[in-house]
Amino acid sequence: MALLLDRALVRMGTRLTRFRPAVVGLSIPWEYWLMALLVPGYAYFLEGRRKLAALMAVSWAVSLLLFLRFLGHAWLSGWALGAMASAHSSGLGFLLLREFERNPDADRPGLRTQITVPLSFWFVFLTLVYWPLSSAFQNHFAQPLLVGDRIVIFSPMTERRSVKRGELVAVRIKGQNIDGVVVRSGVTCGTYLGAAGSRVEFTPAHVLVNGITQDRLDEMPGSGQMIIGPGTLFIWPVLNQRVINVPRESVQMAYWQLAQVSERNFIGRPFKRWFFWRQDTL
Repeated sequence: MALLLDRALVRMGTRLTRFRPAVVGLSIPWEYWLMALLVPGYAYFLEGRRKLAALMAVSWAVSLLLFLRFLGHAWLSGWALGAMASAHSSGLGFLLLREFERNPDADRPGLRTQITVPLSFWFVFLTLVYWPLSSAFQNHFAQPLLVGDRIVIFSPMTERRSVKRGELVAVRIKGQNIDGVVVRSGVTCGTYLGAAGSRVEFTPAHVLVNGITQDRLDEMPGSGQMIIGPGTLFIWPVLNQRVINVPRESVQMAYWQLAQVSERNFIGRPFKRWFFWRQDTL
């Protein structure tokens, strides 16, 4: 594997040498600095530390897998993100220190410099590269959400019309006080039951959507009916908060109102599997 990595890095470096301008004060051409900036471990490869370069590349890849696997778990995913930034940036600090050592006009870097330079690179990579990329990834491609006592990863790219009745979906809700039930704004999930124009009827045994029987869910009322209005989805919510000293009827009414969600607030449905874990059911 290390041999294949070496060959790949050499090929990429060779291609970049075709575009070489003069950079004053650097013993290493700019294209190799660019490679070191983009490829974790490449800086060590330039200095002949091939085993260390392979170790950094593998560490970065393992940290990426851990970040994805534990997405939404603050401590684990945060640790993995920091490890990715460390594996990516440490070589640049090492390379810059070696540049100082090779420059006859520069003072030899002291212990303080040897510590602060790599830490500075790590901090810059973490705050300006990995945190923004992590936020963008979670907002647009894989959004983690706490459902009960577990984390479920939703796909914001889901086409709303592809969702089927009974599937778990994620939606945005506004903070409000509904008859004594205080709901915080944010993102929650629920079971998709119907779209605009659907007729919903509650009975003590079932809930009927356009005459089709569906299983009852938590806090559903025992009676009542409605026709879903234009631009609205009917999604029975799952609320991760406790309701204390509020009449049962008020809680059921709050759920009923929250279940009427604007189509604009639809986010997506969960991936059926996330790293082999099935997660499309409550």
